[in-house]
Amino acid sequence: MPDISYNRTVFQAAITQGAPGQIDLVTAQPGCRIWVTSIFVAAGSAGSADSLKGSGTAAAPGVGASFATLGSLPAAGRYQVDWQYVISGAAEPQALNVGIKLNGATFLAVPDSAGVTGIYSGSIPSVTLDGTNTPSLIAVAAATVSTVYTGFLVVTKIDTAPAATVAFNEGVGPTALTGAIPLVAGVPLELATGAGSGMVLATNTANSKLGLVSTTLPVFGWIRYFIAA
Repeated sequence: MPDISYNRTVFQAAITQGAPGQIDLVTAQPGCRIWVTSIFVAAGSAGSADSLKGSGTAAAPGVGASFATLGSLPAAGRYQVDWQYVISGAAEPQALNVGIKLNGATFLAVPDSAGVTGIYSGSIPSVTLDGTNTPSLIAVAAATVSTVYTGFLVVTKIDTAPAATVAFNEGVGPTALTGAIPLVAGVPLELATGAGSGMVLATNTANSKLGLVSTTLPVFGWIRYFIAA
């Protein structure tokens, strides 16, 4: 690498998109190149949910009645499902009286809570949700008088198919700096180097911008960079 002078002041630029496409991250630097020391980029938009949560409570719910439901319908895909429920007020003598409803069918939410009050939890490591039925916790049979059922649900997307692609370039034009990098839902791209003059990406042309182009989904995150002359 030829001798090069650089400004070690490290700047940060946010990556924010409302829709997939081309954006500029750093404006053109007269007579200089842009050296990137770290990258964090993920598919979706800042605050988008790869996990959905729900909770609820009911006094002595009736047969088949839900007492906790996700706050929104998850898109079709593969998820891990975790739940917790609490029976309070009075002991529930009925065995296996809590079910989890997935894709319109009911599965028993073990462990068994018969005969006692307490907190119970369980998990399904991988299940494909159909995108048309909202998961919920239900009472399988009518609950005993004076019981209170409280439940919590979390579904976490675990799809491994690429959700989007991102490629870095020298701004609108553009001159490519990388090929298309696949981004898996819920798994960000993270690249970093040590302090000093190290870099993970650099513009090739002086006085060029640094940008990126995404496909399928918008992306969010940040880069850190410094200016090299």
